Amino acid sequence: MPKVTGFNRKRVGHRNYLATLENPPTAEDEYGQTTYASGTWTAAVQSWPCELVDVSGGEIIDGMMTKSATEKVAIGDKAQIDAANITSQSRCIIDGKTYGITAIRDVSGDGYTMRVELRSTK
Repeated sequence: MPKVTGFNRKRVGHRNYLATLENPPTAEDEYGQTTYASGTWTAAVQSWPCELVDVSGGEIIDGMMTKSATEKVAIGDKAQIDAANITSQSRCIIDGKTYGITAIRDVSGDGYTMRVELRSTK
């Protein structure tokens, strides 16, 4: 089925938060395997406009079930995120609060909107 061209996609929700996504410091061990070391986290994405939604786990948002560890969901445009560089080992900082990432998904499957599931680190 061909894609519809010229379709005016409307954004849903308010992008009223700015998130910073950071990757952990890594090193290689003597076997060439990646290990997570202590040190400075590197920013993969800065000032990502997103919407922050509270969930209690098990709720269905955007047609997908959230994980039980998920407490919040950040939804925003994919244009600024390279999803290949963000993993569940990364972290997200919104309004000075640090969250761990439980999952990252392309909501619509067409590369427009990313959904980042978050959990509190403390």
